[in-house]
Amino acid sequence: TGTMPSILLDDMDIKLPFGSRRLNILCLRREPEIREIPSHTHSGFELHYNYTGHGWVDVAGKRHEINPGMLYITGPDVFHAQHGDPLDPMGEECINLELQTGGSRQNGQELDQLMETLLANRFWIGPASPDLFTRFECIWDEAARHAPGYLDVIRNELTVLLIHTIRSLAVQPPSAQQPRRKDINDERRLRVDLYLDKHWRQADVHVLARNVGMTERQLNRVFHAYFGMSFTERVLAFRLHEAMRLLQDSDKPIHAIAEATGFTDSGYFCRQFRRKTGIAPSAWRTASRDGSTIIR
Repeated sequence: TGTMPSILLDDMDIKLPFGSRRLNILCLRREPEIREIPSHTHSGFELHYNYTGHGWVDVAGKRHEINPGMLYITGPDVFHAQHGDPLDPMGEECINLELQTGGSRQNGQELDQLMETLLANRFWIGPASPDLFTRFECIWDEAARHAPGYLDVIRNELTVLLIHTIRSLAVQPPSAQQPRRKDINDERRLRVDLYLDKHWRQADVHVLARNVGMTERQLNRVFHAYFGMSFTERVLAFRLHEAMRLLQDSDKPIHAIAEATGFTDSGYFCRQFRRKTGIAPSAWRTASRDGSTIIR
């Protein structure tokens, strides 16, 4: 890990809503070999994660030993000097941030409580969350690749990283926040999906309507709204999809595949299959094994 490159991200405007506050990320930095950094201070907070090597940090005249996997936080106007072991210098991931107003108070009470924990610890040192290094690696990778959505990934990773870090400072009470419950339409859709996943071979519109507390007419309206098709058409799509898989992956005869997928009449099965794909099941099997047909 000592040969890892130095990284400095100080030109990206990253502001994270955090309860009623906003965190302005001034700088993200990796220093693979810290040998000597003289006493200095910042106007905001610095989070230092030591991922390799040994050394110590001097704060207010006191020396604190630093080992791999340790985290220490320095707050505003806290002077600190860093000294790496000459034979095994420290490798550090660092976030420099300041607090701003301008967050959202909606659902922000717990984040505000976490922030109060940070504010109460102008200097703290202790073991880090085990996944901090992985999260930093993700941030560096996203910043280097610039794949679509990379800024959102970086913001999300930083938010989780900071929450885990502040949790380390003090024992937090369990969350009292309850997730919002699904509305009735989402609940119905989930129950419809679960029913069809399990019972598509012998799906019964009467049974499903009772399960979701609707009339059959209402249920069909739901199917058209969710899937753009009727209950019967949706079940047929399940059966034909499975039939395609069996045609490609097995040598079962056509009538056996029809029976296995819920069709009582192999002639009806062949007609519906041709209507769906444009060719007969036997021709589809041949074409799929030649690589010219894709299961949809």
